[in-house]
Amino acid sequence: MKRMIVMITSILVFLLTNGCSQSRELAVGHWSAEVDMTDLTNESIIEGMGEATGEVDEIPQMEGLFVIMDADFNEDGTFEMGINRASCEAYYQSVCDQCIDYMYQVYGQMIEQNGLDITVDELLESAGYTMEDIVGQFESSVDIDAMVQKSTISGKYVMNGNRVFITVKGEEGTSIDAGEVNGDTMTFIGPDEDNEYARLYPFVFKKQ
Repeated sequence: MKRMIVMITSILVFLLTNGCSQSRELAVGHWSAEVDMTDLTNESIIEGMGEATGEVDEIPQMEGLFVIMDADFNEDGTFEMGINRASCEAYYQSVCDQCIDYMYQVYGQMIEQNGLDITVDELLESAGYTMEDIVGQFESSVDIDAMVQKSTISGKYVMNGNRVFITVKGEEGTSIDAGEVNGDTMTFIGPDEDNEYARLYPFVFKKQ
């Protein structure tokens, strides 16, 4: 099995090194995909709450959280892919807009669970905060440029018919992903391994 994996990887590396320009024109151009971040965001918030979730009967859910992934496939067999900056700003703005109501619901349930006769604002005031302070701290901690840079990948690609194979060299080694081009649509199913980002797939890009 290990020998077979090495052989397949070697073939892909050969293709990526030598290129396959015959069907490359299918991929060349600028592409965009809408990625639904809603579930991942809600799960991340719950994870961040930790044991506090035990004091909440019904955890609120944020809605409609998306980012746009841009991809540029070039004639020389190189590509670059990453989150669109404007969509990243819109995503965090949407999180902030929903955050105040979200936190009021969470703190309200905690107060009720603990049998306290106090409002959410009074609870926060006793700790020297306002809801706007908490949201403001979150807003100031967000570095849009760093997020965009972290999300951006680049490498080489090769076509085999309408199949596109991309390879990216990173700190953890070389990763290979496969997609398919059908007219103005390019679809990446994603990696087989179970990780926090695998659930964001499939990425369905539309040619712009």
